[in-house]
Amino acid sequence: MPYFVLGMNGKVIIEVFKNRSRVFAASTIAAHIIFFVIYILSTSPIISIKVLNFLSATICSITGIFLVFIVYHEIEDNAIFSSHFFIELKENSFQMYLFHQQIIWCVLYVFYGKLPVLLVVLISFVLSFSVSMIISKILKRNILTRQFVGG
Repeated sequence: MPYFVLGMNGKVIIEVFKNRSRVFAASTIAAHIIFFVIYILSTSPIISIKVLNFLSATICSITGIFLVFIVYHEIEDNAIFSSHFFIELKENSFQMYLFHQQIIWCVLYVFYGKLPVLLVVLISFVLSFSVSMIISKILKRNILTRQFVGG
């Protein structure tokens, strides 16, 4: 539930991180490392404390979410991520998410067991990325289908 709430309020969190300081970023990284170490230690058979394991895993997950937001805003200002490709990817990412799994399933149905696994993974990635991008662009052109895919 906490992860869902953080995701729902992503835009609010992003606004907070736009005004972040280096102290906040450093303290988040330090907290993440500390709670990750506590989590690893609490899973060992010598020190098996279930409550400590649960709390450290939860805090480590939440600080990890904050770290993703921090890294995102550090690289967002980069010129590479302002290119036409990344702008298109950003505009079509939700629609690509909607269709990628069906394309992967079709690729696995056709190629799994007939080709080496690494090649199947590569084909799945390339086809799901490109075909879902094409489907997204086609559906965004029509006013009726644009409403169905959130465009």
